Amino acid sequence: SAGVSCSGRELGVEVRDLTHTYAGEQVPVISHLSLSAGPGLTVITGPSGVGKTTLLELIAGLREPTSGEIQAGPAHLVTQRPFLSAGTIRDALTLGRPATDAELWTALRHVSLDGFVAGLPDSLGTSLGDDGFGLSAGQRARLAIARALLSDAPVILLDEPTAHLDGMATTVVHDVIRELSTRHTVIAVTHRSDLVAFADQHVHMARESAEVTR
Repeated sequence: SAGVSCSGRELGVEVRDLTHTYAGEQVPVISHLSLSAGPGLTVITGPSGVGKTTLLELIAGLREPTSGEIQAGPAHLVTQRPFLSAGTIRDALTLGRPATDAELWTALRHVSLDGFVAGLPDSLGTSLGDDGFGLSAGQRARLAIARALLSDAPVILLDEPTAHLDGMATTVVHDVIRELSTRHTVIAVTHRSDLVAFADQHVHMARESAEVTR
């Protein structure tokens, strides 16, 4: 049997004997994976193609497991290419939940985008255009992290959150991830050794197995 269930807002993530095979394929991308993640930071590493992004999508409920079980609280997923709806910066930040302008500015300050947004023609009311047109990849990524800061979901899922960032911006986002992990169950796919270094738990996914270290 397979399934994703939620039994309360305070729940972290429990994955039991999870296997997932893409439609039309014979070999599973994830095979018999089990992990437990509570409040704090769990990082997931591994080579390309071992199902790291797929695992986040399964936890978020965007995919159904082929077999096994996932228990997870409501999740906020930040993808490698975050979607930004056509609208204002305020709209993009409040997609997950309503927030006051003061909360928005606080979140933007945490990701060092407050000065950039303040300098735009209409600040928070500036139109982004279709799918964030007009922002760099790094600005999009930090805007998505700001949106995660505003989320009240107990589980935050981050897929390579610093892939498009330079050194200084990476440090800023790592600080935000640390802060998020004090209030949420954070699971982050990463290749950054410095993020692995301050994780509470490290899951390394390989072709045939996953190794969990704390």
